[in-house]
Amino acid sequence: MGIRLSKAAFSLDNSKIKWIVLALIPCLLPFQINLGNLVLIIAVAYNFFFFKKQNIKKFKSPGFIFPCFFFIIALISSLFSKKYEVGLKHLDLDLLQLLLAFVVINQSFDKERVNKLFDYFFYACSLSSAILLFNNFLKVLSVDSNEILFFHDFTLLYDQHPVYYSIYISLALFFKFYNTKSFSSLKKRDILLASLLLLALVFCASKIVLFIDLCFVLVFILTQKISLKNKMLFVLPVIMLSLTVFNIPYIKERFVEGLDFDTEIIHFEPTNDFQNKKLFIYEEKANISDLELRYIFVKIGLYHLIQDGKLLFGYGQGDTQLYLDYYYYSYNLGPNWFEGFNVHNQYLNILLNYGIFVLLAFLGYLLYSFWIAFKYRDIPFVFFLVISSLVFIVEVMLTRNKGIILFYFFNTFFLFKNLRFENSNIRNTRST
Repeated sequence: MGIRLSKAAFSLDNSKIKWIVLALIPCLLPFQINLGNLVLIIAVAYNFFFFKKQNIKKFKSPGFIFPCFFFIIALISSLFSKKYEVGLKHLDLDLLQLLLAFVVINQSFDKERVNKLFDYFFYACSLSSAILLFNNFLKVLSVDSNEILFFHDFTLLYDQHPVYYSIYISLALFFKFYNTKSFSSLKKRDILLASLLLLALVFCASKIVLFIDLCFVLVFILTQKISLKNKMLFVLPVIMLSLTVFNIPYIKERFVEGLDFDTEIIHFEPTNDFQNKKLFIYEEKANISDLELRYIFVKIGLYHLIQDGKLLFGYGQGDTQLYLDYYYYSYNLGPNWFEGFNVHNQYLNILLNYGIFVLLAFLGYLLYSFWIAFKYRDIPFVFFLVISSLVFIVEVMLTRNKGIILFYFFNTFFLFKNLRFENSNIRNTRST
């Protein structure tokens, strides 16, 4: 009897420990990379030694098959690249998606644990943001320039990309307050922490994330089953706050200058004819806006991919940047300017690396995820997918440690959470 009780207690503690190491993965996202890598190694090792046999069937789920497929493709692409050593060096990052899926499938999901994980993520982002805001306060005391308070300079302490950090904050706020029934039920502590997160979001100054957040909040308010008067009471403060934020000099400058589009850039056409190639002069390169640069990269990438006959299978993971840098140079966009830059578009990056079939597979993975999210009316999952899919248009997230962990952890987590709840409901129904 005593032995049975001990085994039951160990099983309970074992499940709890697995959930703790799982929760630490998203909670350490807003901090340095080495901390996140350490906890992921611990999580993988622990779940390997205490893997439940009944979870083997989850390997057949698309939530695991897709990350496994993408890792195999990355391996094959690297091996067949001319610069295979470059591709193989990147495999440690490609392996992350597979390890994250492995850790997630060995979990026992229930709504209480899921809600607690979202709470822990909210508090972790709050702590991380509070440290960054305090660091900004110290900068104000020592430096006159306000520019070092925003964007890359704001998240430099953690060596984080400000767009990714903006996504952390957006997710933390949405996860925390989505199920809130009324503002009167909110704790003062949570309101204070949410204010810190909103302030940190402003200093991140990510155009795409700020715009998505604003649109999603307005759509969410307008679709609620409340009177038009109450909707306006919520909408007006949001619009006023947004106008205030967008009129902060640095942010306004980023929005205005970042959306500039010169007519010569619009008419830019890539070519293999060196006599007709456009050679960008110093003044043009110095004044290229964010949107113009992405437009140029997309046109160069697509044109030369097709002309080189690489549309089906791509250049190969080890060779893509080599080809891109060569073409950047041919338009006088290098050296000392844009060599080493990716195309700032996740979808095009996959196409360049692996070809059209793998891009279609990735889009299928996204569509499957959207289908699961809408099927189970998982609005937090929908929000995560919308913000990720749109950021993919302007950033290549899945080549960096934090970007890979951010996307594949939450996407796999949401997929298996919903599938787990579905299976539980089915069993309960049959028992009844």
